[in-house]
Amino acid sequence: MSKLKKNKVKWIGCVILVILLVICANCLYKNRKVHFADDKMRQVICLELGKDRDSHDVTYRDLETIEELEIGPVGEFETIIDVAKCKNLKKLWVNVEITDRNASYEVFEKTKEGVIYYPPVSKEKVKRIQEDLGEILKNAKVIEDFGFTNVNESLNIKNIEFLKYGTNIKIINISYGNIEDYSTLEKCSKLERVELWKSNIKSADALLKLKNVKKFWLTDTPLAQNEKEIAKLKKAFPEAKIIVD
Repeated sequence: MSKLKKNKVKWIGCVILVILLVICANCLYKNRKVHFADDKMRQVICLELGKDRDSHDVTYRDLETIEELEIGPVGEFETIIDVAKCKNLKKLWVNVEITDRNASYEVFEKTKEGVIYYPPVSKEKVKRIQEDLGEILKNAKVIEDFGFTNVNESLNIKNIEFLKYGTNIKIINISYGNIEDYSTLEKCSKLERVELWKSNIKSADALLKLKNVKKFWLTDTPLAQNEKEIAKLKKAFPEAKIIVD
């Protein structure tokens, strides 16, 4: 065998070895047990995976199977950063109502009537949640459906700058929002549905730069009560469904 052929065989052998090492390393990584930053989030994710809430054997491979996640009252978590480990997440709703139909219902505190309790959230925790959401959207890059609620002022987020990382979001749902500036929505270039019901949006200007929206839900907002602003929205989106009542 010529020297050239020997070198070629060695080169191919090295490439195959590298590929095998990468595959093995990836398998080892995915089968590692997850260390959770927040124990309550561990319980929520365990229940979503169909495991016992006291389980501690969740792996990164398990997290890859989670495509939808609804998180109840954020006031019961120290942090929600663990969600960033769910790389294949397509739907994420935060601080939303959890009922007995949700796998994680048993985790959350309830009133005597069996209704989920929303504890007050400090400004410091709201800021931390905003930072967490930014990291989540950076890492879970395939999220298409994202939303949060500020019902009973339980998550009073005023800055939605973190949405600039949600480049694949198609549906945004913010209810009872108390946002200072809605213009960040234009950075979500794939938006098709914008649901801002019971939020404080007053002007259509922050929505006019959107391009692909097929539905606006603006019930119980100052914007919905302003015929002039709604006319601007209808002119910019003649084919879109605009719900104002």
